[in-house]
Amino acid sequence: FNDSRLIVSNGSILACSIYTEDLHYTGQLGNGIVDLVNDDTRGGLYYITEDPGRLYAMRHSGMSVNAYADLDGTPAFLFQTSDKIIVIVVDDGNYYTKIWTKAEFGF
Repeated sequence: FNDSRLIVSNGSILACSIYTEDLHYTGQLGNGIVDLVNDDTRGGLYYITEDPGRLYAMRHSGMSVNAYADLDGTPAFLFQTSDKIIVIVVDDGNYYTKIWTKAEFGF
């Protein structure tokens, strides 16, 4: 795992490390985390919460929220490509997809 970032989430606690022996951030985010993805190339961490249903974007440099977007429905999954963030939500038993560019969140 050399030169990799380790991110662990348990409910509303997030721990982030640049190397497994070097704890970079740990703390309470204030919301329960449903899913999260990390982008080392652009320096961003993206996560979704259920209550409220939101997609959050954080910068590695300060681990503070850079931007967020409200979600309709219940967030279920979060994916990323090199330049996009993809969220799948469930509403009335149906699955819907919402796609943002990372540039929309300042990355």
